[in-house]
Amino acid sequence: MTDHDNAGFDGGESAHLGDDDGSDVATLLRTVDLGSREPVDVDAILAAAAHRRRLRTAERVLAVAATVALIAATAVGVARLRAPAPVQVAASDVALPATVLGPDSAYPYGVPLGTPGGKPTVVVWNDPQSPLGGQFETQAGAKLRTLAESGRVYLVVRPAIFLDDAHPESRGASLRAVEAWGCMLDEGAGFGDRFIDRVLTQQPTVEGEGWTDARLADLAAQSGLSGPGVTRFSTCLSSGTYAAWARASQGELTRSGVAGVPTVYVDGQEVPHDGTSDDWTHFVADPGAWIAARS
Repeated sequence: MTDHDNAGFDGGESAHLGDDDGSDVATLLRTVDLGSREPVDVDAILAAAAHRRRLRTAERVLAVAATVALIAATAVGVARLRAPAPVQVAASDVALPATVLGPDSAYPYGVPLGTPGGKPTVVVWNDPQSPLGGQFETQAGAKLRTLAESGRVYLVVRPAIFLDDAHPESRGASLRAVEAWGCMLDEGAGFGDRFIDRVLTQQPTVEGEGWTDARLADLAAQSGLSGPGVTRFSTCLSSGTYAAWARASQGELTRSGVAGVPTVYVDGQEVPHDGTSDDWTHFVADPGAWIAARS
C-alpha cells in the first residue's frame, strides 16, 4: 500500500461500512497471506476499501452525467426535427413565382391548381426530401392534379424545407429544390407540376444526399424544359431568386403547428395519417371517392 493510495483516506469512513465497503474488505482480506507472521494491518485494509468505494462512486456519477447529457442532446435533436425554429421573412422581401399565392391569401405562399369556390379545397404540405412525401406523390399526386384540372377540387401544395435541418449534409437540398420549382413555375403551365413530381419521385437513394444543381437541371429537362428556358432556369436557380419564398412558406408551416409531411387537409380537416390508417389508405388510393363520400 503506497502513500499515494492512502492520500485521500479519512479515518472516520472506516467506522461506517456500507454493503460496497463490506464487499471490498472481504476482497482485500483474501489477498492477505494468512501464513505470514506479520500482523494484519486492519486500518490499511479499511482505508483501501474506502478508497475503492470513492473511485467506484466517482465512476457512477460520471456515467450518470454522460447518460443525462446524451438524453438531453437527443431530446434537443428530436425537438428541432419536430418543431424547427420559425423563419422570419418580411413579406415585402419575398419574390413569388408565377401563380403562387401571396402572403394575404388563405394559403400563403402555396402553389394552387384549379380555381376556388363551390368545390372541396385540398391542401398538401410536403418537403422535397421526405421519403414519405415521395411515396405520397407516387400514390396520390397525379390523381389530385387530375381532380383539380377537371374542376372537382381546388388543390394547393405548400412547400416545406425543414428537413434541411435534419440533413445538413444535403447542403440545403430542400431549399434548392423548392427554389428550382419556383423557377419552373415561371416557365408556364405544366412545367412546375411535372418538375415537382420528378423531384419527389426521383429522390436520391440515400436520404439526405440531396440533389446537385446539375441534377435539378436534369430533372427540369425531363420535365420538358429546353432551349432558352434552360438558361433562364440555371440563372434563376443560381441567383437564389426564390429562396425567400421557400423560407416564408416554411415559416407558415412552423406557425401553423403542422407536425410533419406529408400532411393533407380537405376543407380544413386533416386526413388522418399514421401511414397505415384505413382513412389514409383509402384517400391515397382514390382521393376523389374519399372526398365525395365526405362532401
